[in-house]
Amino acid sequence: MYNKRLEYNPLFESLTETARKYSRINEEGETLIDQGSTGGTGAFLKPGTSEYKIKYATEYAVKIFQLIYDEYNYFINSITDETVKARYAAEMFDFIKLNSQKADINLDIISKDIITKWQIMNASTEVKKIAESSEDFKKAYDSINKGVAKISQLLSAYSQKYGTEIRNTALITAVKEFITNALTTLEKAKQETKKV
Repeated sequence: MYNKRLEYNPLFESLTETARKYSRINEEGETLIDQGSTGGTGAFLKPGTSEYKIKYATEYAVKIFQLIYDEYNYFINSITDETVKARYAAEMFDFIKLNSQKADINLDIISKDIITKWQIMNASTEVKKIAESSEDFKKAYDSINKGVAKISQLLSAYSQKYGTEIRNTALITAVKEFITNALTTLEKAKQETKKV
């Protein structure tokens, strides 16, 4: 069966490549921090300072979580069985909603939880059957484990480099903001689906 959506789905074409791109966390040179509405020219942060490391830790935290979240959702949306798709989408919605209500978020734990959910979904009999029914989906399904392994390596590298900064308030706030925005988007999508 030919499925045009699968052909252009970034998950199937570049999950491993995307994870590889972020797997080396590189902090070269000086970083210009915008001072916001003050109209100042900004300040340079020197490599090695705690502010510098927190800035990068926060940026990478959001990028990593967004990568995992986006790719997981691409995978869900590529499932052809609407009942199975709806079940896993509901699970993701509940997961995001639960985490949006937490005052304290641990990037390492929440990311690993999504990866575990992904592996469980991928190992389910239903998803395996869908994979067997479509050559396109089968190729994608086979590449998922490689991509998930790369993302797990990325998380491990991140934790090693930013183990201290992971509890920083700015980082927690940035990840929580992403989760809150994701929940708002999912709620809007849910409302749109009800209208149809």
